Amino acid sequence: MRRFMLMILMVSVLSGCWDLKQLEHAIYVTGLGIDYKDDKMHIYIRSLPLENVGKSEGGSGKKQDAPVWIGHGVGDSFDSATDNIYFTSQQRISWSHIGHIVFTEDALKRDRVIDDVVDVLNRFAETRSAIWLYGTQSEVDELFNSKPILDLSPYYAKENNPNNVYKQFSIAKPKSLRQYLIERYEPGKMAEFPVLNTNQNQWSKREENHPIQEWGGLMIMDKARFKGAYSIKDIKGLRWIEKSTKRAPLYLYKDESVYASIVADSPKVNIKPVVKGSNVQFNIEVEVSGTIIENPQKAKVKELEQLSTEKIKKQIRNTYLKGLENQADIYDLGYRLYKKKPKEFKRLKLSQGDWLKEDTIKDIKVGVTLESGGKLKVDRMKKK
Repeated sequence: MRRFMLMILMVSVLSGCWDLKQLEHAIYVTGLGIDYKDDKMHIYIRSLPLENVGKSEGGSGKKQDAPVWIGHGVGDSFDSATDNIYFTSQQRISWSHIGHIVFTEDALKRDRVIDDVVDVLNRFAETRSAIWLYGTQSEVDELFNSKPILDLSPYYAKENNPNNVYKQFSIAKPKSLRQYLIERYEPGKMAEFPVLNTNQNQWSKREENHPIQEWGGLMIMDKARFKGAYSIKDIKGLRWIEKSTKRAPLYLYKDESVYASIVADSPKVNIKPVVKGSNVQFNIEVEVSGTIIENPQKAKVKELEQLSTEKIKKQIRNTYLKGLENQADIYDLGYRLYKKKPKEFKRLKLSQGDWLKEDTIKDIKVGVTLESGGKLKVDRMKKK
């Protein structure tokens, strides 16, 4: 009798493992692509085998060519397009490891597409708000097939870890799903998506071109309205307005040739709205400190500071004018008015129409202080 009871107890304990789902018996989605064409929503999922998602000792990805699998679903909405992928899925699809979402320009131009996607993700229990958002001008499957160098797992590519690159080269501030949800409902606030494209030629492996992701600029949304795509050249002024800028190189020219270069960080920004009747203008003040990186002509510090001041001021103005072409408030001037003078923002009804003008930025003041010459000390006496 005791043996019989012991056998029953053992069977009851072991029975709990019979329905155990193995981790490797799932398709882990690490990237999500959204496109819109032929009046249909097109969804691309990027999946990696489990062994290439896990982090290896020392913090690097797995040292082998990690295979990338791309699924493609089509539907009338985001939910129906994702469900379409289930027809050919060989295992359960896990959405809990999505690291980034990429929207094509056509998708962002389509009314309500981004709201449809965000609404589903915000309701779905598996997805997180710490997902990076991007726009792209490349084909999604081409972008998803590109891989980082050194045979690292695509899971550790720049699209899943943008802050590491942004700290070294601050050109397009990363945007998370959580940040977008906040900006989507803030009066006067626009959402800026970094553009991630495919570069076919800059890197090679064994004398063969190695396609890789590259920054391509910004795409700007005003709520659910597309406000244009802007190249790296177009947005160079934005980094001087972003307080999050960590490292911004500036190349100084004289007689159409490179004269010197500096690198600046952590700009101090103050934007003051000036309201007179039905007219609103803004004064922009920027203070930048930097380091001299290149000075082959042995130019005086004072001259380099003056050249830097003029160029930063010009970049700020040019970026604003580029956004003005599409009424894209690239510096969030309306939001700054709302925060400082909410009654005036409401009275002027800035959120209800196109209000930006060429002279909306009344004045730009820039101050540059070069504190260091790298390994070489800056001789402040040469400024006099």
